[in-house]
Amino acid sequence: MSWNLERNNMHWNYFLALEADILHLSRYVEPREENMQVFSIELTRLLLAIGAEADVVSNLLIAHLAGAGMPMRDRREVLSRHFPWLLATSV
Repeated sequence: MSWNLERNNMHWNYFLALEADILHLSRYVEPREENMQVFSIELTRLLLAIGAEADVVSNLLIAHLAGAGMPMRDRREVLSRHFPWLLATSV
């Protein structure tokens, strides 16, 4: 299976767009502990978009590493085998 550079550029560009949105938002809400209770539709949109993109990219990565059609229950094992540090990473 080959790695589709054009598709990956699309995901990288989307990551950069989400990052720009977060940087723009941080001009209004400082990312600090005391602001963890802040709520807005824009924050919700960003969190949902980031989570969805993480899911899409992880599924593409798993398909590249182990083949398409892998059951959901086995995906974590594939990622932890190839990227052992991933499960201990917090964001």
